[in-house]
Amino acid sequence: MIGGLAALGYFIISLLLVIYFSLSVATAGLIAYLVMIPVAYVGHKSHTFQSNGLHRFEFPRFIFSAVIGTILSSLIPWIFTSIIYLKPAIGFSVACIAVPLINFILLKKYVFVHSVGSNSND
Repeated sequence: MIGGLAALGYFIISLLLVIYFSLSVATAGLIAYLVMIPVAYVGHKSHTFQSNGLHRFEFPRFIFSAVIGTILSSLIPWIFTSIIYLKPAIGFSVACIAVPLINFILLKKYVFVHSVGSNSND
């Protein structure tokens, strides 16, 4: 749920920045992803993973995963518009599917390892 809302926010912000501010798709994707980082962290920590881990442990790891997501959220639309020559909405749509899937794996296995119901002994 949180990932879907974050992806929707990313999609809307990205398109608005391209349409109304004439930003490149890579720049729009980067800005939109950065705007959604705090929303995603709080939502995932408290709802998706119900983590009881320390912020000082989880937040730096979340930022690392966000850097990967940020790179992908800019790179994927750029590839779809500059190399494949499709419309920005297609590239943003692909990013909205691929980035949350990759991010979920990172969050589950690396960031929120102290989640309710996790098998971590750390």
